[in-house]
Amino acid sequence: MRRPSIIAAAIIALALVAVSTTSGDATPSTRTSTIHLTLKQVGGFDSPGPPHPGFVHAFTDKITADDGSKGHDVGLCTLITNSEFLCHSQVILPRGQIAYQGILHQDDHNTPGTILGGTGAYNGARGTTHITDVNPTTAKVTINLVG
Repeated sequence: MRRPSIIAAAIIALALVAVSTTSGDATPSTRTSTIHLTLKQVGGFDSPGPPHPGFVHAFTDKITADDGSKGHDVGLCTLITNSEFLCHSQVILPRGQIAYQGILHQDDHNTPGTILGGTGAYNGARGTTHITDVNPTTAKVTINLVG
């Protein structure tokens, strides 16, 4: 079974390689950064039986950022409707962690999600993610951090 949470978790991990930008005027500017991640599922489990509302999918992925940084994630998705999973994941990186939440599907393409926060270098993280499934065990994630 394809896990919808691979993408969500990877998005968070990209914060590792974020490049901040600020404006040069006197007005306070919002720093933004974009991170690109590849997630490869390496473990997990599903509820017994066929998928149905309440079905749970747990997962863990190896994460590689576009700069070569590595990490992993852990997450849990619950099937809420016949096609929508509510997913939560935690991306664990050398400099901190990032928390993600979103509605995912069996096969996602540029599906948005929310960055809920972070620890360490990602303390106070906020922003959005976009997840695209490449195949049943691999996803590409773009994280847009603000603040």
